[in-house]
Amino acid sequence: MKKIFLLLLIYLIHFNSFSQIIEDAVKYSINDHYGSARVSAMGGAFTALGGDYGSISINPAGLGLFRSSAFSLTPSLKINNSSTGNFDKNKFNFGLSNLGLVLCNKYRLAKKDGFQSINFSIGYNKIKDFNRNSFSQVEKSNNSLLHIYQKNADGNEIRNLNDNEFFAYQVYLIDTIPGDSKYFSIPYTQTESPRLMENIKEEGYISEINFASAVNIGHKLYIGASLGIVDVYYKSKINYSEYSQKGTPSQLDNFVKSSKLKTTGVGVNFKLGIIYKPIQQIRIGASLHTPTRYRLEDESSTSYNAKYREEIEDGKDEFSVFSDINYFKYDLSTPMRMNFGTAFILKKRFIISGDIELLDYSSSRFKNGDNGVDFYGTDENPDTNDLIKEHLDKAYNLKLGAEFKANNQISLRAGYSKFGTAYKKSISNINDEINRYSAGIGYQEKNFNLDISYALSMKEYLVQYFNHGDIYSPILKNKNNTHLIQVSLGFKF
Repeated sequence: MKKIFLLLLIYLIHFNSFSQIIEDAVKYSINDHYGSARVSAMGGAFTALGGDYGSISINPAGLGLFRSSAFSLTPSLKINNSSTGNFDKNKFNFGLSNLGLVLCNKYRLAKKDGFQSINFSIGYNKIKDFNRNSFSQVEKSNNSLLHIYQKNADGNEIRNLNDNEFFAYQVYLIDTIPGDSKYFSIPYTQTESPRLMENIKEEGYISEINFASAVNIGHKLYIGASLGIVDVYYKSKINYSEYSQKGTPSQLDNFVKSSKLKTTGVGVNFKLGIIYKPIQQIRIGASLHTPTRYRLEDESSTSYNAKYREEIEDGKDEFSVFSDINYFKYDLSTPMRMNFGTAFILKKRFIISGDIELLDYSSSRFKNGDNGVDFYGTDENPDTNDLIKEHLDKAYNLKLGAEFKANNQISLRAGYSKFGTAYKKSISNINDEINRYSAGIGYQEKNFNLDISYALSMKEYLVQYFNHGDIYSPILKNKNNTHLIQVSLGFKF
């Protein structure tokens, strides 16, 4: 595995081969918890509340608060806006946030303070959505990616070049200097300031099939557990390109490096939870989520296309090269999570709830890679797991929610949540915090409910195409906003 230094976000490492990197550990560890419209509208603060199918993936003890069997589904519309400089990209995605069935089994001979019921549920939850498009551009750069290739290639025979340098050599983006086969030139003049561009397309999801059970003891204590079977699908295509400025004497007109990655796999996790009501107006909840243990497979490939302003060889001015499709299997263990929550119910009309979620991103680990890869290196050449311990940190996520029952049928809701950064601030200048604002409305009949919610997630991060010592591209700022509209339909029986 190559040594990869973390300076900014994942966009720094697009030009390395698709190996397992610490950003992958973060990517598969952050959960959006789409849940139901009610849960989303109240900021996801449901560790102590329960009674909604969307809350079971947060705290399975919430299943115990159901007094009847129920069925619910939540379609959703997600709009992702990615903005870098003057360039905006939007991605629309319609899907299903959750689908669930709850079976309530009441104990007919229940005593007031004893065992009341045992409930079971099975359902589907979307816990992350990867769909996103982005485009960015640097009009003039003092450095080129080819300068890095040239520096890495100098002093090596052609047969000893790394993959990127060898592909670049095949399309004449670097070439040997006449009379010296170990030193290389590039098709730019020394004063060239190329235009840099990057277009990223991502799609995919993490979803979970959840099997849960919970008991109700005296309508005061609720204990639940669940098993989650997790499905991962992620696909990305990154086109990085450079264009010579018009009117310059450079041989090269433009080149495009295209990197494709598809990751698929399954995982498993367990959740345990408890909710306690010391009095009817107060609920206290806690849940523990074990690490999700994934078995994943990457399918990756790279291609180069270079177009010149004059014929280079055999009357041709355009050249392409394509790598083989590479397959690699490995395990990933994400962090354990602990959730703690408190809710206050005032006069059965007003609810205030708050959660805090604790997790340690530095505990993520890659394991059991193909060909005996263990993802550990040395002090001089650390590998992915070493870098995870060095650069990632503990984090907390804060969730707040409120609900006001205007009358017996209409409820108004609002929420806020903040997801802390996964990176150590003392080492990294990455701040990938997410702020989410939400609101919603609910309509309740005796055996039917309709809930609608809107949530806005806001995130800013830095984009840098390459950074190799004294050879680096300018830093850009990206703003990523996600708009999520959900509609939940529930039926009791």
